[in-house]
Amino acid sequence: MRRGRGRDLPDVAVVGGGAVGTTLRQALVHAGRRVAGPTRGRDRLAPAAAGAPLVILALPAPALAGAAARLADAGEWRGRIVLHTSGATPDAVLSPLRRRGAAVGRLHPLRSFPRHAAPPDSLHGIWFALSGDRAAMTAGRRLAHLLGGRAFPLRRGEEAAYHLSAVLASNLVVALAAEAARLAPRFGTTPGTALRRLGPLLRGTVREIETGGAARALTGPVARGDAEAVAAQLALLRGRAREIYRLLSLAALDLAAPRLSRSRRAALRRALRPARR
Repeated sequence: MRRGRGRDLPDVAVVGGGAVGTTLRQALVHAGRRVAGPTRGRDRLAPAAAGAPLVILALPAPALAGAAARLADAGEWRGRIVLHTSGATPDAVLSPLRRRGAAVGRLHPLRSFPRHAAPPDSLHGIWFALSGDRAAMTAGRRLAHLLGGRAFPLRRGEEAAYHLSAVLASNLVVALAAEAARLAPRFGTTPGTALRRLGPLLRGTVREIETGGAARALTGPVARGDAEAVAAQLALLRGRAREIYRLLSLAALDLAAPRLSRSRRAALRRALRPARR
C-alpha cells in the first residue's frame, strides 16, 4: 500500500466510530500505519476521509449509501480506493464513488464485534471477505495480511448466503447458549454462572470443529444413537426450547447418520417427531 504524500497525510482513513471502525483503526496504528478517524457525525464525514489514498467505511449498512453519495460530492476520487466493512451489502452501494474514479470493494472481518472495541491483536488469525474492483481487492488482501489475518474472495451475488452463514455460526450460537443457560435454575444455579461454566465446553467444541470437522466433533445422545436419552430430554422442554432442540437434533442426526445403524436412525427420527397438538 503506498504511503500518502506529505508528512501529515494518512495512509488510511477509517470512517466510523463504532466497534468495527475503532478496532480497525487501533489495529492499523498498532501495525505502523498513519490513520485518520474514526469519527462520528455527517458533518465530519468528508474531513475524516480527506487526503487518504485508502478509505475504509466502517459504517452500519443502512448508512453506506448516504455516506457514499456525500463523499462522492466532496472531493476528488480518481486513483483512490474505498472499502466498506458490511458482510451482506452489495458493492454497488459505493457506485457514486466508483463513478468518480475510485476503486471500490469490501473488507469484511469475519469476527463478532460486540458494542465495545476489541484489542488491536484481536484480528490476528481471522478471515476477511473481499470483493469488488481488482485494485480494491488487492488493497484489501494487503490490509488483511498486515493485520495478521487471511483473505478470501466473494463473488457478486454470494453476499447474502455468506452473511447468513456468519449469523448462524455467531449470532445464533449466542442465542443458543442463552437458551442453554435458561435451564440453570433446574440444576441449582443462575444463568450467569451457567454461562461461565459452559464457556470451556463451547471453546472446546469450536476447537474440535476446527481440527476435525463438524461430523467428528459431534458427541452426545444423537451421535451415540441413544433415542431414549433424546426422548427424555425432549420431555423436559416446552415451547420454543423444545423446537430448537428438536430441529438441531435432526441436523445433528444428518451428521451422525453414516456411523449409525438403520434401526438407530429410525428410532431417533421417531423420537424427534413434532409434538402432537
